[in-house]
Amino acid sequence: QVTVPVNTAYTEPGYTATDREDGDLTGSVTVTGTVDTTRTGTYTLYYDVTDRSGNAAVQQSRTVSVVDTTPPDTSLTGTGNSTSVHSNPAQDTTPPVITLAGASQVTIPVGSTYSEPGYTATDDYDGDLTGSVTVAMRISYCGLPVPLPEGCVDPNGGVPVTGAMHTRTAGTFTLYYDVTDSSGNAAVQQVRTVNVVDEAPPAITLTGDSDITLPLDSTYYEPGYTATDDYDGDLTESVTVTGTVDTTQVGTYTLYYDVTDRSGNAAVQQFRTIHVEDIPDPQAGLPEVVKRYDTDGDGAINQEEWLRAADDYTNGLLYGAEIHAISMYRS
Repeated sequence: QVTVPVNTAYTEPGYTATDREDGDLTGSVTVTGTVDTTRTGTYTLYYDVTDRSGNAAVQQSRTVSVVDTTPPDTSLTGTGNSTSVHSNPAQDTTPPVITLAGASQVTIPVGSTYSEPGYTATDDYDGDLTGSVTVAMRISYCGLPVPLPEGCVDPNGGVPVTGAMHTRTAGTFTLYYDVTDSSGNAAVQQVRTVNVVDEAPPAITLTGDSDITLPLDSTYYEPGYTATDDYDGDLTESVTVTGTVDTTQVGTYTLYYDVTDRSGNAAVQQFRTIHVEDIPDPQAGLPEVVKRYDTDGDGAINQEEWLRAADDYTNGLLYGAEIHAISMYRS
């Protein structure tokens, strides 16, 4: 904040703009707003710049107060000597200063707790004003679900509000720090941006063995898999499986399992190796429904395979005769 006496010239204190890729962008800064020093009042100048990639800097602003600091003249009338007396009461026109502790850009994981690094506010006249600082919050992206969480402000409008930061949703929170001294002088507003991000990848779990041996000309049945994510939940339906198994040809085949969450975090790739060998088929003569659940191809139904069949029967995916046939081959 800058204070200028009325009817004097306003001199811009200056500014700089830098970019990690483009370097010095000071010459590209645009300044909008006007200061009319012939009229008392408060004027705001806005400073903006955009790099070659279209990334806009956080807008900066400067408040210019044009004030009348000239005291009136008082003249004595009557007999005797006439003396001109000037009234010059003390006036506090110096604004307080807010200093942020820590970085002005903070990144925290989604679902974590935001801890305010702190701030101080001092004034030449009032002294320590830290306890008078107000912190307002604006959420520029609230994400899903709707309606907006408590304390969330429509990015297209609205007024910054105070309230708790909801880190369960990924997005960007902007905190605004303000204070005014007892003379009405407002400090230059300070801003801190808090990015709540999802950085944890999902996890894929393979059902059954990761290494399977099948006889030549048998049938490969996929044992299954699951995928979960701390933020997105169940991603099983989003898993992609690449690779093929040709049981008519002796060889070793590999299937690859991948999934990525909405934030772009990729799971650690899982894979299953299938060996097709020219060996007697342990499943020869087995009913097709038994073959389907005998995923390790050994001609018998182990405990894990039996539990999967029992679950399917409970869920209405198998008939009574089918579960009975499977039970006949339990090992």
